[in-house]
Amino acid sequence: MDATTPPAALPPDAVQVINVRLIPCRTAQGNTAQMVLTDWVNQSRSPITAVFAEIIAYDASGKPLDSGAPDYCIFAVDRPSQAVQPGQTYTEPDDSGFMLLSHFYGEAARATVRILRVR
Repeated sequence: MDATTPPAALPPDAVQVINVRLIPCRTAQGNTAQMVLTDWVNQSRSPITAVFAEIIAYDASGKPLDSGAPDYCIFAVDRPSQAVQPGQTYTEPDDSGFMLLSHFYGEAARATVRILRVR
């Protein structure tokens, strides 16, 4: 594979989600929000350069909130040298997760992340 060849698609189970964290944050306008951070392991035999997932947030009673995302890129890199290698764990930095607008949709008590596509 050269720099212009896109990586081959891998099955969704190439990635195992090991932790989903919610941390408080603020929007640029100063509104309260929460960041969904997803930590995962590359279970495949290939480097991973992109991961797409469905994110669902739930309130304290277990009801889904409307603040999730049906198809969101939770990880992407431009260069193969930045890929997550087989067996490696990716821990999402606190400033690069998916933002839930809790001031608009309500505060999430938990979130789930289901892997859809992997490259």
